[in-house]
Amino acid sequence: MLSTSLDLLAAGPLCAQLRERLSANPSVELIGSAVERVSTACLQIIVSASATARQRGGSVMLTSPSPALSQALLDLGLTLDQLA
Repeated sequence: MLSTSLDLLAAGPLCAQLRERLSANPSVELIGSAVERVSTACLQIIVSASATARQRGGSVMLTSPSPALSQALLDLGLTLDQLA
């Protein structure tokens, strides 16, 4: 479950958490329903984690994106399919 605020301060902890999870399992599900604020840095981390997961034969699945998260993805020209 992603936190409500994925601002710049959340980028470091998010990166560390995704690294840890991907080292244990190449497939990760991120539930985005609670996200109220999101920074480009956090979206970059999620995209990078998705690429890493694919290289390892897995995936990062972003499910139930909140309106704020959906809008942030749209603003950057990203789709959920690009993260899978």
